[in-house]
Amino acid sequence: FKTKGAENARRVYTRLYKPWADEHVPLDDRLTYDNTATCLAEWLRRHPITKLPFILDANFIEKEFSYPLTEGFVYWGRLDALVTDPTDGSYYVNDTKTTGRINSQWLRKWRRDSGLTGYVWLVRAVTEKPVTGILVNAMELSKLPSAMDRKCKEHAVTYNECGTLHFKSEFLMTQRSEHAIIEWKKTAVNLAKKYRDLLEKFGSIESLTKVREQGRFNGACSWCEFFEYCDMGKPRDYIDRILV
Repeated sequence: FKTKGAENARRVYTRLYKPWADEHVPLDDRLTYDNTATCLAEWLRRHPITKLPFILDANFIEKEFSYPLTEGFVYWGRLDALVTDPTDGSYYVNDTKTTGRINSQWLRKWRRDSGLTGYVWLVRAVTEKPVTGILVNAMELSKLPSAMDRKCKEHAVTYNECGTLHFKSEFLMTQRSEHAIIEWKKTAVNLAKKYRDLLEKFGSIESLTKVREQGRFNGACSWCEFFEYCDMGKPRDYIDRILV
């Protein structure tokens, strides 16, 4: 996106990801270096920078923003990119998202995603640009078929010949109304104040054993990063090791 070329992008990806993936990712996993590098190469082939459906602003690629949210709190983010729609010149926050499978349910969640809405509010606040929504660059990192002895019914060739044709990507444009931005800000401020109240009530790490477990009643425990700690009975001796 900084116009250094597709080949350079692939070299950077190899340098950053291959050593880690070779050590940590199982050989049959969809996130191996070979599979993800093939997906990236196919995305770059299909989307040369001169033919992207948006105009990139070189000054707003991987740029950090911060702005006061409410008293005592600053909202911070690092933007993937800021782009404009060539048809009407409107601004959009651009964010790349990867998944094992692109489907309607996965795409739908970005329409009300808090992080992306926060980007819209943040860029508006800092730059005063009239950002109207988000452009999601969705990439499906599923395991591409590569069998040499099986024929693809869709393409009538063996899978090793058509594997890259099974790579999926999509550009999703989603708007943010003024109402959505206003409600996001109100909710963000409310959560910040609740967080401050928790800090005041449970100021020391040892007092965390007093925190009630309402997640058991609303299903939130399943998604909590401290699931294991509570499941062990919140032992004081393990607080420093588990809650880092």
